[in-house]
Amino acid sequence: MPKIDRKETRKGLFMAHLRSILKNQFQEYREYYESMQHLLKSEDKRISNWIETEMAKYPLEEQDELGELYSEDYWKFKSSVPAIHRSAIFITLYSELEDAKVSLPCSRC
Repeated sequence: MPKIDRKETRKGLFMAHLRSILKNQFQEYREYYESMQHLLKSEDKRISNWIETEMAKYPLEEQDELGELYSEDYWKFKSSVPAIHRSAIFITLYSELEDAKVSLPCSRC
């Protein structure tokens, strides 16, 4: 009968448990990220439609000026909000991995 290495067995069970916890945790972050992306896309569409509706109320000569006025705020929304959201998710995931790494049992300790 082969000898069972209890230390390796404990380590394997711990790693399986840790993978399970992290998988569930990351799945929650993924669902959150996807729902936020959906929200940002729908908000983008809503703002675009609103701008088009507002611009249609004015004569063609004034639409260019109005487009320039709205385009700056719209560009800020399009560029900054998704980038901030992605950065926040990345930092959160990185800290989760770092926390998991710190809590791993060290075989040399």
